[in-house]
Amino acid sequence: MRVAIIGAGPSGFFVAGEILKRCPGCEVHLLEKRVAPYGLVRYGVAPDHLLTRRAIKLFDQIADHARFQYYGNVEVNRDVTLETLRQSYHAVILCAGAEVPNRPDVPGARLRGAVDALDLARWANGEAEAFDAAWLDGVRDVVIIGNGNVALDAARLFLRGAATWVATDIAPYAMEALAHHRVASVTIAGRRSAAEASFTEAEWNEVVGLPGWSVAADETGPFGPLPEKPGSDRHLVFRSRLHTACLLGGERVVGVRFSHADTGATVELPAHLVVFATGHRAPRWEGLPYDAARGVIRNQRGAVTGAPGVYVCGWIKRGAKGLIGLNRKDAIETVATMLEDREVLAARQPEPADWIEACRARGVRIVTWADWKRLDATETARGASVGRPRLTLSRNEALALL
Repeated sequence: MRVAIIGAGPSGFFVAGEILKRCPGCEVHLLEKRVAPYGLVRYGVAPDHLLTRRAIKLFDQIADHARFQYYGNVEVNRDVTLETLRQSYHAVILCAGAEVPNRPDVPGARLRGAVDALDLARWANGEAEAFDAAWLDGVRDVVIIGNGNVALDAARLFLRGAATWVATDIAPYAMEALAHHRVASVTIAGRRSAAEASFTEAEWNEVVGLPGWSVAADETGPFGPLPEKPGSDRHLVFRSRLHTACLLGGERVVGVRFSHADTGATVELPAHLVVFATGHRAPRWEGLPYDAARGVIRNQRGAVTGAPGVYVCGWIKRGAKGLIGLNRKDAIETVATMLEDREVLAARQPEPADWIEACRARGVRIVTWADWKRLDATETARGASVGRPRLTLSRNEALALL
């Protein structure tokens, strides 16, 4: 059998590994819209959390398998249609994640200066086009809306001292921009109480313990009293039970108006940068059933409802929640479901459209695994030359090098 997997993030690699292990003779083709693989492990993990990227070693071992092929810089429904892949493979497994932000539908939510936390993370990790660094000009007050670790990750971009970024693999342009920002106030505002927040203790302690910032909260912190720190003219503040009513401003945001969940009182905070850390949902895929309430493709144990031969895994299957390791458990279930259908799938007679050559004929530069290893070596060599883990190549730099 030949199986196409769409999305080279953790769920895509875990699915590939399960198929290669449990389905002798199966070929796995992994398609990724970006040049580089690894999904959120590369682009979504905070650049100062290098240990979280350790999973990449396992993904590399999977990719080295003789029955594995990687096709980077190929976007499904732009370069090749999902229907073409369904006709060309015995099975197609969507592992495309959940990158559509759940930004609140409130007035002003699209003003200049309003950004999604995932875009900020992608920018810091090498996707320069994900965020306009010019939005940082003149910013003194930042409001981050969200009650989880993603909000803390966004906060650390502004709270960390400039010199501390050298030990990370943050993109050079992002390190330069953050070294010169003038942010003096960061407020993390959430709908829930402090006790109900989704912060983990390790992330919380890391943020509230950063030097040079005073810390205050309108409720006792989820893990006990806040640390006592010397006074500072830079302030980190946690606000709870605030529902976003609207963003204030004309062409650019100048503040956020909230309503207090208990009292209904109006609370207004100044902000020239607002970061939404309010979760994500999977995109709609034409021809596949969509559960708008949950933000997922409808499925039963990974088999897409009403679409024989199509499966899902990861956030597109269960919603945008869970740590990296949970995708492995998810992959085991999805592959088991696919293997239950193996006789039916194997009996199909796919008519392989030569979509690879068709892409190349249209000028798409398909990135192979050998190409990626060359780019990876270049990034690490560039980093080593300046005493850093790596210097990330932009998409255009990578394609020009190839």
